[in-house]
Amino acid sequence: MIWAIYCTDVPESRPLRDEHRLAHRAYLKLYAERIFFSGPLWDDACYDQIGSLFLIDLNGRPEAEAFLAEEPYTVNGVFASIRVTPMTKGHFSAGLSGDKRERPAAV
Repeated sequence: MIWAIYCTDVPESRPLRDEHRLAHRAYLKLYAERIFFSGPLWDDACYDQIGSLFLIDLNGRPEAEAFLAEEPYTVNGVFASIRVTPMTKGHFSAGLSGDKRERPAAV
């Protein structure tokens, strides 16, 4: 089952996020084969990251909670709130994914 995990950051979290980014990326590599999609959420100006979105194949809510319990941004207080919900794949357009970019072009 795919789980949608929508996380919003604490205000002014850029320094905290930056401090734990390498650990966050290393942790996600452990789940690379199970991540359908993941990425940062941005403010409307595409200037600051305001959260993270994970679409990940996990075996139930307990496994989703275990994933989050060890996730470095969770452990280190980057996330102010987290919403976890099961989902199924509907429409998917691989062509919209584009190249991986660290930061979108500012609006």
